[in-house]
Formats: sequence, structure tokens, C-alpha cells
Amino acid sequence: MAFTAISDAVADLFHLADVYCFSPGEMVMLHHRTLTLPENPLPNGMPGTLVRLTFTLGNVFRLAAAYDWAEEGIVDHARMHFEAEISER
Repeated sequence: MAFTAISDAVADLFHLADVYCFSPGEMVMLHHRTLTLPENPLPNGMPGTLVRLTFTLGNVFRLAAAYDWAEEGIVDHARMHFEAEISER
């Protein structure tokens, strides 16, 4: 139940990022940049909403880690939901 809720939250973040033409992969990449580049990890001029989505994605991944779930599993499940919802439009 919690796995589904967390992956659905990530899918919702993917939908919000899609409004800015960012793919799920790009969102995950931006999150990884925040972990590996200590100074100014996000591109200059990036919309504030995308910055907040990136940090929210990281917080949701931390929640998943508290359950000992791999980030990749959450992303795969979320991407599956995201793509299914996109195809239903």
C-alpha cells in the first residue's frame, strides 16, 4: 500500500514536470545533480516550480529509502503509471 502511494506521488510529480516539457528521466537526472554537485546543482534560469519539484522528488525518494525500497523500483513503477495516464488522455 505505501509503495503504491509513494510511486503514485512520484508519478504526479512527473505529470507536473511534463507541464514544463521535462520527462521523468530528466527529473530524476536533476535530482541526481542535486546530490552530486554541491554548488548550484540546477541550471540557471530554471523555473522555480521545477526547482521545487526536483527537491520534492528527492524528499519522496528519502521516504522510499526509509522503507528500504530502491529508487529505481519507485521510478519504474511511477513511470509505468505516468505513461498509462498519458496514453489515456
